[in-house]
Amino acid sequence: MGKIAEKKKEAENMDRISELQASIDFSVVGNKPILLARNQNSKVTREGRVMLLTLGKEIRARSRKDVFLIVIDDNLYILSEHTDGKKAYKLLYMPANLAHVTTMDVPDLDFDRSNMFELRMTNPLELLVLQSPNSDDKSAWMKLFGTISKYFYYFINRLFT
Repeated sequence: MGKIAEKKKEAENMDRISELQASIDFSVVGNKPILLARNQNSKVTREGRVMLLTLGKEIRARSRKDVFLIVIDDNLYILSEHTDGKKAYKLLYMPANLAHVTTMDVPDLDFDRSNMFELRMTNPLELLVLQSPNSDDKSAWMKLFGTISKYFYYFINRLFT
């Protein structure tokens, strides 16, 4: 009975990856789509909606954008809803290998400025401020990406300063 359930879950996972493959506009990386599944064992580790914030003075959000984070195998894909194309989603940034991604907690300031964290990527080089819908979701993303190491912190600070 367990093997049947496992096979069904694997099939549903591959269906989800196929659905994503068909619904993402990859124009940020050129006209050639990125292959999301490397093999039959590829797996969607986690996916969810967060807000991408552009911050201004006093850590007030100047803009908010709904984005989707999707982790397939060991790669992070950051997508937005595609409003002017045939595809449902648009890839916003080059995919990042999880080995090049970490997070840093942003303490809650008030209700509108809660559940935020920094997403730091070294390849491609990006620093994003994201806001999760709740603290459990924030904790799950931070655990998945790992906490910042002293070496990584030193490396990133040198690049961004």
